[in-house]
Amino acid sequence: MPITKRIYCANNNKTYSSGAEAARELNLDRSPVCKAANGDITHVKYYVFRYVDADDDLKTLRKQMLYNAFKIKI
Repeated sequence: MPITKRIYCANNNKTYSSGAEAARELNLDRSPVCKAANGDITHVKYYVFRYVDADDDLKTLRKQMLYNAFKIKI
């Protein structure tokens, strides 16, 4: 069974159990969601994703992600 990584979306401040779940809920294709989470592309239809671990500081990560993608300061 393949290992799935949790994916964090900075736009809606939500963590998903997999790229497939994030894609389904946001009506996106799974492949670009995973590419964005890997850092291969910046965003998918203006949604910004990253793979996360349980101990990641999501508040700080969200600020960094939105600034890096769109130069938005929170």
